[in-house]
Amino acid sequence: MFIGLNLIFIGFNRQLNVSGFLLFSIDSVLRQYNASKLFTFSFLLSISGILFSSLLLGDELTRNVLIGTGLVAAGIYLANKQK
Repeated sequence: MFIGLNLIFIGFNRQLNVSGFLLFSIDSVLRQYNASKLFTFSFLLSISGILFSSLLLGDELTRNVLIGTGLVAAGIYLANKQK
């Protein structure tokens, strides 16, 4: 029982350290860059998820997936394009 509680505490402590580091990183990045521009890059998560699922898991890239990925990439480009 004590070993289980120690493992839970270690996992919880590690999670707090990682969360604190990420919050510090986000805070320092937001001080330098515009938040509305940075938010559009969160859509890269869907593109990288599709890419990695195809490469690592062998998921099929259908025509609709490729079209959707292209539209997301175009949206990121248009949102960050200099006027």
